[in-house]
Amino acid sequence: ERLHATMVALERMEESLVLSKPDTLLIISPHAPRYPDAWSANMSPKFTAHMQEFGDHETAIPARVNYLLLDRIHRAMREEKIPFTLRSSEQLEYGYTVPLTLLARSFTNPNLVPLAPSELPLAEQERFGQQLYRILQKEEGRIAVIASADLTHHLVPGSTETHPEAIQYDETLRQAARSKDLTALIAASATLPADQHPCGERPIAILMGLLQSLNTHYEELCYEAPFNVGYLTGSYRVA
Repeated sequence: ERLHATMVALERMEESLVLSKPDTLLIISPHAPRYPDAWSANMSPKFTAHMQEFGDHETAIPARVNYLLLDRIHRAMREEKIPFTLRSSEQLEYGYTVPLTLLARSFTNPNLVPLAPSELPLAEQERFGQQLYRILQKEEGRIAVIASADLTHHLVPGSTETHPEAIQYDETLRQAARSKDLTALIAASATLPADQHPCGERPIAILMGLLQSLNTHYEELCYEAPFNVGYLTGSYRVA
């Protein structure tokens, strides 16, 4: 109930996603295993998305890998000397399960490319996204790209854990999403304490790099933080 506005926004996004009829869902999640200096992807032939980290042992969403697309991404990244590694696990972490649960309920056994960012700085994530765009633009199929993650924590005014710099960082991140310009976000990231960095900044930086060469219309559908965590729901349409 306290996330009503976010749920309404996600329902709108789900409708748009279904109407766009994507052949593949490329989901970028920071909650999969990450490497310090390499981006990665899960290449298991089939997946089961779960929520077992939260004690939910009933949720089990089947999906399958788009192996050909993932192979092309892997080869192209290697050719460009961009560190990219593959792992294989049938179990998909909640960073993938949440968008599959809220946005892809109408898809049966969808094609997935589950990506994870590296631990490298935001400028490197942006460059990875730019190279990812060069790969995806050659594909004939329709690809929906989803950046899955939270924004900053410690946001509720009056909370004993509230940090003003975290509130400002979320505003900077929201502006970066609107403008597809990471300059201010990269500068702000350098001054933000390590324990306040949002898990969403790297997936969003990858998405910004991917979208830079495209003419897009961005709509911020919702932003709220009732649980001391920033929840941003935004959608890009390619013009």
